[in-house]
Amino acid sequence: MKFLNFIAGAIALISTVSAAPNTYSKDRCGDGYGKCDPGFCCSEYGWCGKSDDHCSLKKGCQSEYGICDQADLPLSKDRCGEGVAKCYPGYCCSKYGWCGQSNDHCSISNGCQSEFGDCNGSGNGSKPITKTSTTSVKPVPTSKPVDNVEWSGFRFSQGGVKDNYGTIPDGDRWVGFLNKMTKHFQGSKPTVIVIVSENDDDVICRFGFPKPSGVSKTKYLEFSSKDRFEDILSVFDKNGVNVWLQVEPGDNDLVTLAKIVFNQYGHHSC
Repeated sequence: MKFLNFIAGAIALISTVSAAPNTYSKDRCGDGYGKCDPGFCCSEYGWCGKSDDHCSLKKGCQSEYGICDQADLPLSKDRCGEGVAKCYPGYCCSKYGWCGQSNDHCSISNGCQSEFGDCNGSGNGSKPITKTSTTSVKPVPTSKPVDNVEWSGFRFSQGGVKDNYGTIPDGDRWVGFLNKMTKHFQGSKPTVIVIVSENDDDVICRFGFPKPSGVSKTKYLEFSSKDRFEDILSVFDKNGVNVWLQVEPGDNDLVTLAKIVFNQYGHHSC
């Protein structure tokens, strides 16, 4: 396991944690992390996903960091908008987030928010009308590979995968996912960024393997009861996958974390 691979992952992590809340992620979200990628919800506990636990406002979905299920919104004749409420039938939600029936509320040209109430296009405000049309566009598949791409692959943490999909794939399944991606990028190297520790409460670094001998468990350093990555990394070795290791450091020294990770996984060739 190359030392450079860890450093690059650590730098990527630092830039993610230090960035302004306009950064986007399919993993962590919320204060200090930023927003989820478009189409993903930010759960009460700061994870991006699409399940009911992530998207339900009743379960703490954070609308400022991702989308939320608007079906959970209460009805109102007062305030309205994203994460607030929908207007009662016959009322419009103005661009400033107020329910009403005037032209300022109901005219689309004045910014009426149709997803939170009625709207009309005429601007008279007397008879709000909601008109919704849906267009489905089916992507045209292509088998033509893309050139000039050096690496193709993905990044994952076991906690994020389990939260989103309910299961953790084994190494062979990960390689299957990689093969599907790399075939579209001719000459690219199959590459995976594996997050071997996850951040808890912004300060604790929790590794996905048991505590090695000689390493002390501290207030900000925890370990799991079993090794979650050894078998997966062994499969990556056999299949020539290029692997980068990433940690979420919490309040810990990166050099110390690097030594722990390379003592644990330095025997791998990937």
